[in-house]
Amino acid sequence: MIDSIFAIKRERDRRCGPKDAKTRPIIRNMRIRKPEEFHAILMPNCYGPELEILKGKGVPDANIWAIEREQNDFDKMRRILNVRMLRRPMDVSEALDHIWTVQPKNDLIYLDFFSQPNISHHFPALYKIFTLKMIKPGGKLVLTFGRNRCHTHIRDLNNALGKKFGWKCVSRHWLDFALEKTGYPKYKKLRIHEYSSVSHNGLALKFYVTEADF
Repeated sequence: MIDSIFAIKRERDRRCGPKDAKTRPIIRNMRIRKPEEFHAILMPNCYGPELEILKGKGVPDANIWAIEREQNDFDKMRRILNVRMLRRPMDVSEALDHIWTVQPKNDLIYLDFFSQPNISHHFPALYKIFTLKMIKPGGKLVLTFGRNRCHTHIRDLNNALGKKFGWKCVSRHWLDFALEKTGYPKYKKLRIHEYSSVSHNGLALKFYVTEADF
């Protein structure tokens, strides 16, 4: 079991090195003056550097929630992570409902969605975060979206946005739309980081990390 986990992590680090190069400094540069009062939600965090950085800064395990949607990954995470998890894998929006009841305010919410922004999974999660006011003042929301994977009807919309505003701005428009619909105060600063990767079958992939400070 341990050998399998390390093998998966090595493969994950090989594929996700470009992403880690963008997200690692974001988490590392966060000012955590009182670790015992810092709260975070990470999805997923089975093998990424985010959990290690937060723990290295003194954030207690009890203040970190992990979300996982896939059963296999969920089982692995329960074995190797010493953070708070739900009793079963579930969609992000549903998971946020459960977490909110015990950890309503957070300094960091990091959601790695991988595919293009869409109305069925990603927008409900953003809507839930802002409706429930889950980000503390001064907190940070980090979102990772991909350009390659998406359903056709959403791809047409995103391509139109990308053509008009540039692909780096597509996630910003989805974020602004969720803020507008919920009336949540707009972010104070927004940064979008771009990186490229290669899939297991050699397909070139493009991703965007959106970093919003509230």
